[in-house]
Amino acid sequence: MRRFPNRLLVLASFGILGLLGCGGDDEVDCGTDVLNNFDFVDVTVQFTGFDEHVGQVFKMRIYDLDLSEEISRKTLDPILGPAFTLRDNGVCGGHTRIDFYADMNGNRRYDPPPVDHAWRIFIGDPEKDITVSFAHDSNYVDVHFPD
Repeated sequence: MRRFPNRLLVLASFGILGLLGCGGDDEVDCGTDVLNNFDFVDVTVQFTGFDEHVGQVFKMRIYDLDLSEEISRKTLDPILGPAFTLRDNGVCGGHTRIDFYADMNGNRRYDPPPVDHAWRIFIGDPEKDITVSFAHDSNYVDVHFPD
């Protein structure tokens, strides 16, 4: 999983707030934008019906639309069965989407559909840990997945 500088800034801000006496019983009184705008949640995606992709590389990324950056990435190499689950811990809450694809042509990189099969799920601004279910379909989307 890749980590990005903005996440480090948020974590550093939490440390500074702790030095200022925030946290514990008085955490509600801190009232900072950092604490109010960044909620860390776990995102779990349950994939089913991926029979035709068994043995292929599968990549998933979580993209924060507010920050305009990828905040995490997972790779499954290879897909071992038609149903699998990927989980990402500590996703920073914001207007978020999940992009993912199966490498149909085996070149180990993203190619727009129909060469590779790709999808996108918008999960909005989750306030608590979420589980999303996705059943394979043929509604492919060009997710512009970078290397």
